[in-house]
Amino acid sequence: MFRRTTGVSTAVLLSLTVFSADPIDQLASFGTERAAGESEHRYSLGTITFDQPDWNARIDQLESALDTLLDFLDPLPEAVLHAEGTVVRIFMTLPRGAETISARLVRRLANLNVTLWIDT
Repeated sequence: MFRRTTGVSTAVLLSLTVFSADPIDQLASFGTERAAGESEHRYSLGTITFDQPDWNARIDQLESALDTLLDFLDPLPEAVLHAEGTVVRIFMTLPRGAETISARLVRRLANLNVTLWIDT
């Protein structure tokens, strides 16, 4: 079991964003953002943050948070998620050290064509 030293951040941040060359009707309720001059549509589906110093509890919370965000993608057809002009991104900021997600969750991320960006 890992022990964290005092003063080390245990904060976790997760956000789910879908970028698409074409509008995605099923995501219209999330709105679309476009910076000046950008042609792609950006849908911010959600952000989850938590602070959990207990390593084992953080694993459970991380898995639950990822499942919560991925549930937003379930209604989308595979053709939309795997389209050439679509990028599905989960950005994660994690504490330093090892974090683990289950094989079930890795398969779910792959099936939904999610790219993970991880920062510490």
